[in-house]
Amino acid sequence: MKKLMNNSTKIVSQFLDGLVAAHGNLVERLDGTEVIVRKEMTPNKVG
Repeated sequence: MKKLMNNSTKIVSQFLDGLVAAHGNLVERLDGTEVIVRKEMTPNKVG
């Protein structure tokens, strides 16, 4: 059986790093936190 997580104490941080790596054009991570925020929205675009 293959492990899906390396260290259970770092799973949230690793998940957020992966999310930002995959969608860096949409979101960014706030330094020193476990928070991501949406980057600035494009004007005149729905959604």
